[in-house]
Amino acid sequence: MLQKHCLFTLMLVSTLYGATSAIMCYECNSQYDPRCGLNFDPFSLALVNCSLKEPPNHLRDLQPEICRKITQKIFGKYRVIRSCGYIKDEVDPEAVADTDKTDGNIRCKKRSGTFEVQSLFCSCDTDECNAAPWSIDIPTKHMILVVTILPSLLIKLIFEFSLQKSS
Repeated sequence: MLQKHCLFTLMLVSTLYGATSAIMCYECNSQYDPRCGLNFDPFSLALVNCSLKEPPNHLRDLQPEICRKITQKIFGKYRVIRSCGYIKDEVDPEAVADTDKTDGNIRCKKRSGTFEVQSLFCSCDTDECNAAPWSIDIPTKHMILVVTILPSLLIKLIFEFSLQKSS
């Protein structure tokens, strides 16, 4: 009985670990959902597991690696688009212009077009990074996993030990 429980726990842990290795991003467009805008509340919208999404036709062979946040100003109105990304932006530290910014995990490029169009393209490669400046890092996720599973294993062992003792 204990062997079956250990096998089940091992399978559960491996499944959870695999789930935490996929990148989780917010996906929304403030043109259609105002909660996605500049005053974004990360608790108002659900995260998307990017690896479970169907990739665009022209990127079928790629896996999602990053989260994107695009802020556009078009004729004085702002629009924010948050999504999964498939191609990392190449950043050459020697060629970073005044309009480009690299801040730790988040890389941004500012572009201006004609007819009052400005865009800021940002990408990052950790969970929830296209929302707010904070996210749960990998060691914290592992600690949560251990704290969640360890008590159930201890309870199971104590219960089985008391059953064996009473028999």
